[in-house]
Amino acid sequence: MPEQNSSSSSIIATPSSSGKRKNDADLEASNKRLKSTLLQPAFTKHPRFWIPDGNILIQIGSTRFKLHCSRLASQSCWFEQLFKRRLDQQEVTQTGSQDSDSADINDIRIEEASECTLYYLDSTGVLVKDFETLLVAMDDCMYVVPVLSKIVRTIFAAAITTSRSQTF
Repeated sequence: MPEQNSSSSSIIATPSSSGKRKNDADLEASNKRLKSTLLQPAFTKHPRFWIPDGNILIQIGSTRFKLHCSRLASQSCWFEQLFKRRLDQQEVTQTGSQDSDSADINDIRIEEASECTLYYLDSTGVLVKDFETLLVAMDDCMYVVPVLSKIVRTIFAAAITTSRSQTF
């Protein structure tokens, strides 16, 4: 009879220890899934506007752009103010009252990423598609300007022609 008890106690112990091992294995698998989720970036690189030697990151939603600070600042006084704020480590202020642009700039979250400064533009309300269109226009302006100038000349000529025929 004691032998039965010892064998039955070992039988009872076996399921609980295998259950413990199973729980440990489940916990380990769960931890691996969690780690892999945490290691995955919370963003996707923009396919066209991820410049390998860029020196700033801009994120809108889950899309991240790697660009040249000087290029954006030279084309946009808004970006120039934004980058100046980062350099000065202070809020952009205007003489007198603040305008809406500087208020938007002060709302932008800025972080130091591993390789360069990261600007989150979600607070501005700009959409990824709109920002992409802006960057395309900046890149392709040499191709767009001749077409636009021809259109503007045509519209201007039409406006002058029609204004001559009108009498007041």
